[in-house]
Amino acid sequence: AAPHDRPDARPPAAPNPPEPSGPPPQLFLLLALRERGAGGPARPEVGAWAASLRGEAFCETLALRPLSAPEQRELLASMLGASELPEGLVRAVAEDGQGNPALIESCLAGLLDRGILFDRGGRWEVDAQGLANRPPSAGTMEHVRGRLAALPP
Repeated sequence: AAPHDRPDARPPAAPNPPEPSGPPPQLFLLLALRERGAGGPARPEVGAWAASLRGEAFCETLALRPLSAPEQRELLASMLGASELPEGLVRAVAEDGQGNPALIESCLAGLLDRGILFDRGGRWEVDAQGLANRPPSAGTMEHVRGRLAALPP
């Protein structure tokens, strides 16, 4: 039998790809966020710059809407691995998270870190007083600034 007909035979190795010439490809990402209720970007100069790029072959615009209340509940249930969630938790995270999945994750982490949300015998429970006295949400821009500041240079 030919070597390639054997069941334990490996396919021939692919030839090495050619060495790239020139600089490596780069990805540039511009985030332009609108605070809830605002009509435009928080910094108009960023919006003007982004608008000037529209129509360029390398530019793609992706507008995302906030998650709906059922979508937020579904995300929370998925993150916590639970089908039943305390209503106070759902309301608080919806208020603080503003429908933004990254903020929802951040809110949830904060509640867990502070012991306001905890697991009791396989069921998620909320400290109602701690939930009522939680610090106010920093908001979208502060969350993004914190995430960006944590990135390596």
